[in-house]
Amino acid sequence: MRGWRPNAGSRPGAGLVLITFGSRGAWAADRDARVHAPAPAVRVVDTVGAGDAFTAGALAHRHRTGRLSREGVDHLGAGELARLLSYAVEIAADTCTRADASRRTATTA
Repeated sequence: MRGWRPNAGSRPGAGLVLITFGSRGAWAADRDARVHAPAPAVRVVDTVGAGDAFTAGALAHRHRTGRLSREGVDHLGAGELARLLSYAVEIAADTCTRADASRRTATTA
């Protein structure tokens, strides 16, 4: 990820880029910062749905922090990016600990 910026190779105007690497965690970058979150060590049963869970976790975090709008994404900063990414990675990892995530019904806590 050294030297990489969200607008280098992405469509112009992308304010936030998230990239997952499975057991190696994920990267997030905005116009001002880049962060990495390691994947937690879990017993992987099934990876079906992990990417969807990651995206849902990132969106849920943005909703919870009032940053769902384009303006809310601008200039998140390294600390907020790290919190968003860690949350999303945890959600994805938890999904991997259960068999057949594609058949589960979503519930709210």
